[in-house]
Amino acid sequence: MEWVSEIRRRLSVLFRREQQHCDLEEEMRTHLEMQSEANVENGMKAEEALYAARRQFGSVAALKEKSMDVWGWGSLERLEQDLRYGVRMLKKSPGFSTVAIATLALGIGANTTIFSVVNAVLFRALPIKDADRVVVIREVNLKNHNRWRDLRLSSALELQRRSKSFEQVETAVAYIEEGRLGAMDRTEVVRTQFVSRDLLSLLGVKPLLGRAFQ
Repeated sequence: MEWVSEIRRRLSVLFRREQQHCDLEEEMRTHLEMQSEANVENGMKAEEALYAARRQFGSVAALKEKSMDVWGWGSLERLEQDLRYGVRMLKKSPGFSTVAIATLALGIGANTTIFSVVNAVLFRALPIKDADRVVVIREVNLKNHNRWRDLRLSSALELQRRSKSFEQVETAVAYIEEGRLGAMDRTEVVRTQFVSRDLLSLLGVKPLLGRAFQ
C-alpha cells in the first residue's frame, strides 16, 4: 500500500537525518560548481561565475527547508529548533523561567477546573435513567411579562391526563426547606423538597434507606 511505503520512507529519513543533510549539501555544492563552470565557459570571471550561480540557485537555507518539507519532517525540525531555543532562554533567566512555569501551571490548572465544572454542569448527561428523554416543563404567566414559573401540581395532573407526548409527568417544588431527621436527641438538620409520588421512579433514583413511595 502507498501509505505504508510513505511512512517507511519518512521514518528512514527521520533516522538518517545527518546523512540526508550531508547528501543534500554535497548535491547542492555539485550543482553550484557545475553552474559556475558553465558561467566561466561563457566568459565570466571565476568570482562572478560563482556569484551568478549562487544567485541563480537562491538561498541555500531556503532550499534545505523545502527539501525537508518534501521529506516530510520539516515541521519536526522546526519544532526541535524552537524547543532548543526555548530551553536556552530559560537557562539564561532562571527567575523569569520560574515565573513563566508557575503562570503556565496556574493557567492550565484553572482551565482544567473550569472545563471540569462546565462539563459536569452543561455537557455531561445527568446520572439518571434515560437522561436524554427527560425534559423540564414550565408555565408562562402572560399577565406577568411572560415570566416562567414551575409547573403547578394541578397543571401537571391535567397534563398527565391529557398529554399523548409524555410517558410520565411528575412535579417538584422550586424551593427547598430544612427539616430535622431522627428521634429524641439524635437528630440532624436535612434539606427537604416536596415532590410527587413517582418522581424518584421516573428518574431511576433509589433511596439510600428503605423504599420509594408506592
